[in-house]
Amino acid sequence: MSLDSNPDVNALWPQHFVIELRDGRRWERRIETPIGHPDNPLSRERHLAKFRKCWAIGGMAPEVGEALIGQVDSLEQCPDVANLARMLARNWGALPGGLAWVASVGCRFSRAPTGVSP
Repeated sequence: MSLDSNPDVNALWPQHFVIELRDGRRWERRIETPIGHPDNPLSRERHLAKFRKCWAIGGMAPEVGEALIGQVDSLEQCPDVANLARMLARNWGALPGGLAWVASVGCRFSRAPTGVSP
């Protein structure tokens, strides 16, 4: 690994990668703007795939993640956003009422999450 001429050692972008193989081949790639940056945004599909992967790595229940996506998608119609914080708690599914509680507070999903009935 080598440093470039940027005086800020904490600068993350741009990045320039060079891979030299034993057989002499050399691969290079320069990344000016990271994926997910406002100048290089993630598509909704990639954003949700990333969310679901991180959610799973965190050991969170998939059905709660899908319910959370539904809540965020219909945020404008939700009278109490405190439910979002409850859904982020690791033991949220163990709360009295679980997913049924979401419907009881008047929030409606813009689309039904997989395996969850609003």
